Amino acid sequence: MPLRLLYKRYLPKISTHLYNECQDPKANDCDKNADCIDTDDGYVCQCKTGFFDENNDPIKTGRVCIGESQLNF
Repeated sequence: MPLRLLYKRYLPKISTHLYNECQDPKANDCDKNADCIDTDDGYVCQCKTGFFDENNDPIKTGRVCIGESQLNF
């Protein structure tokens, strides 16, 4: 009978737990008048109803939300 050697390869266990930045106000930079929306790869901010996004960066929305009464036309 031939001798068989079995090798068990060690594979590190990868955590599938996702971190929710929206649960910790220190972990996101959403404006106080914005909702933080958790995503698989981070989070996005969206100004609440009645508030407008004054930030010109389309990648970082919801960081500067101003009320209608604060708008300068």
